[in-house]
Amino acid sequence: MRSVVEGSPCATRNVWKQSFVTSEQAERFVASLHTVNRIARPEEIAPFVAFLHSDKASFVTGAALAIDGRFIAR
Repeated sequence: MRSVVEGSPCATRNVWKQSFVTSEQAERFVASLHTVNRIARPEEIAPFVAFLHSDKASFVTGAALAIDGRFIAR
C-alpha cells in the first residue's frame, strides 16, 4: 500500500495565507522556511505522486520520502 500525505507548508499554502495580512507576506514567509527560498509548484510534486501510484514503485515499501524543498533539513 502506498499513500501520499499532505503536510508541508508548500502543500498548505491557503492555510498559511489566512494567518497574514496579505498573501504576499504569507508567500514570502513560507518561501523563507525552505532552503530553496520558494514554494513548490504542483507540477514539481505531481510526477512523484504519479510514480508512487504506478507499477514502477511496486517495490517501494515502508519509506517516508519528503518532497519539501529541504524544509526538514533546516
